[in-house]
Amino acid sequence: MELYRLRLTSKNNRRYSKHLLLLAAEIVNVSPSAYRRLRSFDTLILPSERLIRKLLSKSFQDCDLKNIFEKLIPEQRIVNILFDEVKLVETTRFTASHITGYATNLDSNSRILATAALVFEIICHHGGPRYILRIDPVAKLNAEQLKSFIQEVVVKVRNQGGFPLAAICDNCRVNEKAFKLLGGPGKVSISGQDMYLTFDYDHVHKNLRNNWITEPSKEIKFNADGTDYLARWKDIENLYKEDSTTALRLTSLNHTAVNPKPLQR
Repeated sequence: MELYRLRLTSKNNRRYSKHLLLLAAEIVNVSPSAYRRLRSFDTLILPSERLIRKLLSKSFQDCDLKNIFEKLIPEQRIVNILFDEVKLVETTRFTASHITGYATNLDSNSRILATAALVFEIICHHGGPRYILRIDPVAKLNAEQLKSFIQEVVVKVRNQGGFPLAAICDNCRVNEKAFKLLGGPGKVSISGQDMYLTFDYDHVHKNLRNNWITEPSKEIKFNADGTDYLARWKDIENLYKEDSTTALRLTSLNHTAVNPKPLQR
């Protein structure tokens, strides 16, 4: 009966039942090629493989989030959304009848393994619990896709009783482009929610240091208030050398900060 109803419904308006989605997931787990073959027949109306893999792979804890917000005072429901990509080993895993490891931001026909996990975390602005809201396996993530992820998260947080104040991330190129697509950085409105898009100062400071020490001369020229300045990394190294020999340290400089290895940068 459901297949008959789906056949009479336009492609963009189809809504699949839980039982049909479970059946589709079981077939995809056993044989993706067989599932694609079944979808090619006109007699069966099945959801796309991309939709199935997205449902199997992503984590979105709506019910738990709503319960957490209900236990917080109003000030604690004002939250910051932090997101970042965590590098993954490209592999698949079969657990609890689910196959995970494929990127959810690409066409299902590409069958590309995820190279990173896009993680969204919320933190109460006035103090409170931290909460991992969403984890999506991704590969070759672009700004347009990231923009959609951010919009979805903002709407979810708002619908569950939270008030997003800011979205914070590092200033890599994809993040910068996504912020521009949303009207930022700075104050923007996302799905009716006024908030700020900003870059994490620690990452900006680290990028400045890395550009400084990778310059052949390890020198940076800049202008401030009409005055030209020259910053030499050699002065930082000499300061650390002098400070490390004193009984009372006057700076927080350490060897890793002054002489970082490529992986530590």
